[in-house]
Amino acid sequence: MSNKHIGSSFDDFLEDEGTREEVEAVAVKRILAYELKKAMAKKMDTSRSQLDPLITLSKTSSRLRA
Repeated sequence: MSNKHIGSSFDDFLEDEGTREEVEAVAVKRILAYELKKAMAKKMDTSRSQLDPLITLSKTSSRLRA
């Protein structure tokens, strides 16, 4: 039994699956969110991990109101 993905790149795999663009878009959004949290934490003189519960709570609350 031969695996067509052996020796190919992860990008090739995602392309074959038809998900490369979606996966790249999600990755960019996560990186941007991480960088924004890091910048906010620096500005507020705290750590990014200290902001996570506040941001998560904010997202949860806004979903409940919708």
